[in-house]
Amino acid sequence: MKHLVNQVFTPGGMPRFTYVDRSGRDLEQSLGESKKHLCKMVTLTGSTKSGKTVLTNRIFPRLEADNVWVDGGSVGSENDFWSQILNELNEATESEVTTTQESAQNVEGKFGGKAGIPLLMEGKGEVGTSIGRKQSDSKKTKRSLSPRAAAISALRTHEIPLIIDDFHYLDRQFQGDLVRALKPLIFEGIPVIAIAIPHRRYDAIKVEREMTGRLLSIEVPPWSIDELTEIADRGFPLLQINVSGHIKQRLAQESYGSPHLMQEFCRALCRINRIEESMPHEVKISSLNEDIFHEVADGTGKIIYDRLAKGPRQRQLFPDGTVWPSESIKFGRQDVAGAKNLPLTAVQPENRQLLIKFTIF
Repeated sequence: MKHLVNQVFTPGGMPRFTYVDRSGRDLEQSLGESKKHLCKMVTLTGSTKSGKTVLTNRIFPRLEADNVWVDGGSVGSENDFWSQILNELNEATESEVTTTQESAQNVEGKFGGKAGIPLLMEGKGEVGTSIGRKQSDSKKTKRSLSPRAAAISALRTHEIPLIIDDFHYLDRQFQGDLVRALKPLIFEGIPVIAIAIPHRRYDAIKVEREMTGRLLSIEVPPWSIDELTEIADRGFPLLQINVSGHIKQRLAQESYGSPHLMQEFCRALCRINRIEESMPHEVKISSLNEDIFHEVADGTGKIIYDRLAKGPRQRQLFPDGTVWPSESIKFGRQDVAGAKNLPLTAVQPENRQLLIKFTIF
């Protein structure tokens, strides 16, 4: 069976052929617990491009009607958030209620007559009857709810999981208000999952304070070299490509612990070797063209690296007001803020996890 390269390696999409469950970390199992009347809000946090959304989509498929997804980045206001939920559930803020009342009436009467058989006898009698009539009156009334009340009512009625992607993009004040509003649903066992990057726009302290005892925090750690190479091990054989082990290792090392970048590098390796779909015969790739790293760095990686080069934004970390430097942050001998003109590949491998960890996106 033929496969397109873009179907096998899917940076930014849901991988069909190259999904890695990271079974040793029990991430799927932990997230799946929320389906079992957990009565806790689940927060899934991790660095950017670490596979959080893909993992959640695996457990709560976005395309299935029995899951509601809301993208935090697309929410402009509180009403916008609740309206998106109503739209997903085909519900509205107004509903029409019809009440019917029935009344019954009985009409009774008698009639008489004679009956007889000629030449024999004649009889006389009366027969009674009762006729019932029913009358119904219908009354229609309209009920109007706020988007918030209507959405919460709809989620309760449908008993459907709510997944909030990019929770950190929501206004900080609204994050706390939202958790308070959803608390009754969580108490009833309806799954609520918030996917976030742990930086200053995600108010973890406020969420934890609101959900004391009813919060399950799952951290998605950076991917190991072995986990990243598994993406290559699954994908390249489908395309009839035999890639040397040292090349797969190098791609994984350059991926910052990110499956997104690994998918990018694998796709770029195919492109630079002019491969667009499964080959009719096995093709061996035993040498690596360094241009693929610069190609990805100038595209997807450049946005990430530009932010890394500027250094992290000023942020308070401790009650006494201690802050991280806002101008630059140093890793070993490298001053990231002064490295704006360096290519992505110039960053030392041992520093990459730290760079990703402290970057504000």
